[in-house]
Amino acid sequence: MDSTSVTRDYDVAVIGGGISGTYTAWRLRTEGASSPVLEDLARKRSDGKLAVAIFEYSDRIGGRLYSMTLPGVPHLPIELGGMRFLNSHTRVKSLVERYKLQFRPLPTMDPKLTNFFYLRGKHFTAADWNNPSFDPPFNMDRGERARTPGDLLNDVVQKYYSVAHKMRDKGFWNLLLAEYSEEAYHLIREASGYDTIVNNWSAAEAIPFLKADFTPGSTYLALNQGFQALPLRLAEEFENAGGQILKQRRLYSLKLLKDGRIELTFDAGNPANFIYRKLQKAENCIASHVVLAMPRRGRGTMHALWAQTAKPQSASPTKYV
Repeated sequence: MDSTSVTRDYDVAVIGGGISGTYTAWRLRTEGASSPVLEDLARKRSDGKLAVAIFEYSDRIGGRLYSMTLPGVPHLPIELGGMRFLNSHTRVKSLVERYKLQFRPLPTMDPKLTNFFYLRGKHFTAADWNNPSFDPPFNMDRGERARTPGDLLNDVVQKYYSVAHKMRDKGFWNLLLAEYSEEAYHLIREASGYDTIVNNWSAAEAIPFLKADFTPGSTYLALNQGFQALPLRLAEEFENAGGQILKQRRLYSLKLLKDGRIELTFDAGNPANFIYRKLQKAENCIASHVVLAMPRRGRGTMHALWAQTAKPQSASPTKYV
């Protein structure tokens, strides 16, 4: 293992350069000094602001928002992550408008029922579902045949919405299979466009998500430059305000110090060379607060790691500010 680099000192270390990480870091750097929890830390800095840094595993900013363009069509971004936001997402919309990012309506409805389906080797349109003699290529029960994949999915959401909070330990796919035949479940999975939700989500999470996403009157919107434009702009504003972004940093360990601060150790280098549970090029920093702006699985791993390295009476490493 390479020798550990000189330790940096921050008020807040934000782990993850996705939309939540860049937004959190930007707010902390620009407005965090006014927080009753953090104002004493800011006073100790020469500029009167919090010292904030983002540590990102990969070599890019954006996390799950990843926009690309193909040769010859630079005006049409391809989304490999987020694909839309709702007019009810007021915080996202306010950021988009603040930075004057161009957006457009993203139609998802098919009022003329002209959308094509290609399932199990057969072509048909959405209008065919209204034909009493239509025979979809799925061996479904009689009461299921006249209902579209969206109708089947939405009926279950509406039926269980009021008790969804009690179904955290029940898979949404188990719920669908309890309501419908296996063939109807496969139709939903193959035709609805939401494979992950109907595959392995907790029913307590999937049902409220679907209810919010398909609320009548909702307007779907898309960013003309691609969704990654928003975290990139937030990162730019964060750096312009004096924040620091360090990419290709994999969080390896957390250690509670005697003075209550937290020592973070990172593996620094090319992510392609990172080895699970092995530290190759160590880089340390100390922070008074840590924000784990990471996917849920990553946060769970870090909390488990914290439980192994910190004293039982120690507070959680994630101090939400």
